[in-house]
Amino acid sequence: MKIFLLLISILYIAIGYADSSEKLTANYFDKIKNNQTKLY
Repeated sequence: MKIFLLLISILYIAIGYADSSEKLTANYFDKIKNNQTKLY
């Protein structure tokens, strides 16, 4: 049972990490787009 709970917690952390990193990369690409529009 403890192993099962450990797997759930690892999966939950992995999903949360992927979600936060996805948001960071989205913000990063938005900044690049904004910089490109300023150049032209």
